Amino acid sequence: MRIALTKYLTGFGGTAARLLAALIPLVVVLAAPALAAEQGQVRLGDDYAQFYIGGADWRPCEAECTNDANCKSWTYLTAPGQCRLKASVVPARPNPCCVSGVKPDQQAAASPRETPDERDCAKWANAAMAANDQNLSNQCGLNGPLWSRDYAELTTRCLDSSPRRRDRETEERRQSLEACQKVTGRTKSLVCDHYGRMSVAEAQTNDASRCGFAGPGWTSSYNDHVRFCQSASASQIGDQITGREQQLQGCLARGGGDGDQGCQAYAAQAVSQFVQSVRDRCGPAFAGPQWTDDQATHYRWCRTHNPADRQSQLQTRQAALGQCTEDRQRFRLIFKF
Repeated sequence: MRIALTKYLTGFGGTAARLLAALIPLVVVLAAPALAAEQGQVRLGDDYAQFYIGGADWRPCEAECTNDANCKSWTYLTAPGQCRLKASVVPARPNPCCVSGVKPDQQAAASPRETPDERDCAKWANAAMAANDQNLSNQCGLNGPLWSRDYAELTTRCLDSSPRRRDRETEERRQSLEACQKVTGRTKSLVCDHYGRMSVAEAQTNDASRCGFAGPGWTSSYNDHVRFCQSASASQIGDQITGREQQLQGCLARGGGDGDQGCQAYAAQAVSQFVQSVRDRCGPAFAGPQWTDDQATHYRWCRTHNPADRQSQLQTRQAALGQCTEDRQRFRLIFKF
């Protein structure tokens, strides 16, 4: 290709031909395809630099290796966003944790192919890490060398073990997780039964005390509460019970709710005060949730406040209306003279 192009370029004259011929190697280099990154591969060991980049994009890590004369290969851990630069081309092994690569000029020194035993141990280590994820998510509390989070440690353990020992440890992990899941299932059933009974009791207290709390969390259906519990985390279950208890304590501290009659009267008086503010043209200061003709808004506010707060709110609005009337009279007097 280069010879053919050189002959063709001689038609442009000696200087132009020499200049363009000198550019040919650069064009060929730029046209060369970039080395594909190794998705789902990890290269362990021989790190001389480790630093955090953040995010799922591995390309900044690749660029760091390309621009560093000491770098021969690299690995990017996607979850923590950590870049690791390697001083040699270390072997690549399957692991969904990472993206790796080899510096283009190191392809001749690329690592040899893995042996069948190394490939088997890479799968074994991944399966062990997946089992440990179940251990942690189910809060089984299993620990020891069989429940390591360290991929390199697990791979080394596998390579140092016989196939029979590997199978035995895999089966031990399986049985331990199965036993944990049975205990977890029974415990969850007991927890959800308790949660359902507590929730119904709180709903009954809400109704009996006429506190007026509503929503899915205040249903009196035991089955609805159990269904929620079965798909909720322990923290969500605890938050639901604690939140309802706090609301009930506030209601009971106020002596309970006073039913519809008291709040309907409050809402009607609040709307009347708003109408007066409009009629007297009191101005934009008389706005906001406490100055509205929406009786339902006043009613809902009333149901979550004690009688003293309600009376104080009515008096505050009435005082503002009195000041509005006084200001208007003063303005008329000034205008008259």
